[in-house]
Amino acid sequence: GNWRMPVLANGGVLIFRNTQRSVRLLSRWWGYRCSKRDQPALWRSMYEEWPNALKDQSAQERFWSDAHTYTLHHFSHNQRELRIQSGLSTPWTCGGVCGWLYEATGCLTEPLEMPGVLLLPTTPIRVGHRRLKALQHHTGLLYSNRTDQWMCHVDNMAG
Repeated sequence: GNWRMPVLANGGVLIFRNTQRSVRLLSRWWGYRCSKRDQPALWRSMYEEWPNALKDQSAQERFWSDAHTYTLHHFSHNQRELRIQSGLSTPWTCGGVCGWLYEATGCLTEPLEMPGVLLLPTTPIRVGHRRLKALQHHTGLLYSNRTDQWMCHVDNMAG
């Protein structure tokens, strides 16, 4: 996401595995893109891969007609239930402080795994005794002369 207005998933840096699920997600994302913002189309494509996520067509159309304003809120408050319904067992559940902060602000402090998707925080993380760089970091080299991210992604909200 970006640091001033967190979003469910930022389309700036994505990595896909060569699977049927990825092909479906990318096909849907491309098909739903119809404005200058492609993120709502990405979010809808992700949601449609999860069991019991807005299966009623009319409820789905109402939800996605104004998705940018409340998708993250809906997801952050329902991600545990969606993961349980899918039967996904993972160590990346964003529980405790991460879960509280995610619901309150939309910011992750640790990875969050959903069926077919691993959402990463925009800060470096610890896995066991190892510190891993962020895939992308919202500050880049703006606040320090260190490279704590794998890729530089600057948005129009950063400056």
